[in-house]
This record gives sequence, structure tokens and C-alpha cells, in this order.
Amino acid sequence: MLNFDVVKDYLGIFDNTKDIQIGALIPSVLKFVSMHIGKPITAEDEIDEGLAFIVSKLIEYFMKDAGLKSYSLSRESTTFSDSIPTYLIVMLEPYKADTSKVSDKIQFFPITGIR
Repeated sequence: MLNFDVVKDYLGIFDNTKDIQIGALIPSVLKFVSMHIGKPITAEDEIDEGLAFIVSKLIEYFMKDAGLKSYSLSRESTTFSDSIPTYLIVMLEPYKADTSKVSDKIQFFPITGIR
């Protein structure tokens, strides 16, 4: 189950100042991940640590100045990126639905060595 505590643990957030933002982002990010991997996922589903990490990092990405790549104070220079970091998308690949097999169960593959 993916909840505030899981996301906050992965992101190192120890207070409740971001709870509203995290709560708003959890369903949106899960919908994005569901569409990307071709499997429905909700916050109530049991998901492995690897996917919980990816979802948490996506939430972190959207909590920051989304797309802000660099900022310079002298002479006011700001650069934006319009895409989600590639490493997060690549990490979702093992979770993609196998369209050659029809199954109503979600199968997750653990990603080891991350944390």
C-alpha cells in the first residue's frame, strides 16, 4: 500500500508540511505510472519497494519547481526541462505489461540495490 508514510520515508520528509501536496500527487502519479506500464495501480494495491521508490521520486519531481533545470541569480537566467527525468522512465520498463499474456493479476519485478 502506498501512503504518505511510504513516500515521506523515501523522500526523507519528517514533518507534515508536504502532506497535502503528497496526497494530491499520489493518485495522479499512480495514474501516470499505470498508463505507462499498461497495468492499473491504485494506492490500495500492494506494490513492491522498487515501484514505491519510482513513484516517490516522481512525486518529488512534481513537488519541486517542475522542470526547473538550472537557475542563476546573477543576470537572472532560468532554464526549464519539459520532460520527466529519463532514469525514472527507464526504471519503469521491467514493470510494463506483457501483452502476449492476458492476466488480470499485477506482477511486479523487484529492483535490487536501490535505496
